[in-house]
Amino acid sequence: MASRVIRESPISKEALEALIASAIPEGQTLEYKRAINVETTKAKLEFCADVAAFANASGGEIIFGMDEDGDGKAKAFKPLEDFAQAMRLLIDRKAIGRVALMMR
Repeated sequence: MASRVIRESPISKEALEALIASAIPEGQTLEYKRAINVETTKAKLEFCADVAAFANASGGEIIFGMDEDGDGKAKAFKPLEDFAQAMRLLIDRKAIGRVALMMR
């Protein structure tokens, strides 16, 4: 199993700020997504493919709301206002099958 970049759970604001300050790039166990798009079937399938790739590999974190520079390094974080709603939409439409999510 690959080593995790972020070792705490839940991930704190300070950990996200450290990714930016250290310009940590995406890698085998870390992916940045500026937004979550579930508006089209193609977008939903792409989202599911990203999640499945991590689940089928060694795991890791997908950080939604993280902007990256041209080299895949963390640049800025802006929490997504509609993240929980997007997750519910995916689940309600059975886009990801059986999923247990903890949302605050």
